[in-house]
Amino acid sequence: MKYPLQKELEKDLQESVELLEEALESRDGRRLTITRCYYNAIKRIVAICENRNRY
Repeated sequence: MKYPLQKELEKDLQESVELLEEALESRDGRRLTITRCYYNAIKRIVAICENRNRY
């Protein structure tokens, strides 16, 4: 059985992975889009880690 926090972390990490995949797929010279996607994904992963440390 999964704990609620574990489910939430898995969901957030999956969304972060999807953002990274989106960035990799959009390699058409739109560097800002790629940078934004990476930034958002990394920011989410950091937030997840910070939240996890609170429990």
